[in-house]
Amino acid sequence: SHGVSWISGSNSLIVYGGEHIARTPLETSDASWACHFDAEGGCQWRAIVPDNAPSPRIAHAQAVHEATSTIYVFGGRAGITMKEMAMNDLWKLDCSGGPGSETWSEVIPADSSTIPE
Repeated sequence: SHGVSWISGSNSLIVYGGEHIARTPLETSDASWACHFDAEGGCQWRAIVPDNAPSPRIAHAQAVHEATSTIYVFGGRAGITMKEMAMNDLWKLDCSGGPGSETWSEVIPADSSTIPE
């Protein structure tokens, strides 16, 4: 239930979301991780703990827009039962500033009447 994305512009692997216990999302402070690979192929993991981040979730969709070094995260589930509603939000993680400068922001459509249910 983790999402994994490769940002080639900064040689970084980004892991987002997931769970340690079945259907229990990781807390926001534990949900975003990055590993920047150096020229020798070495890597050290570090947490991405921004001020603004998506709420904890599992089973989300995740994709990379390579041209802008941006990761998009859509939907998922937040609870431990399967009765809760699926999330219907879109977030982006801007990785264009390089390792250590990643920022989350919610993507809000200009016309909310076009949001699919």
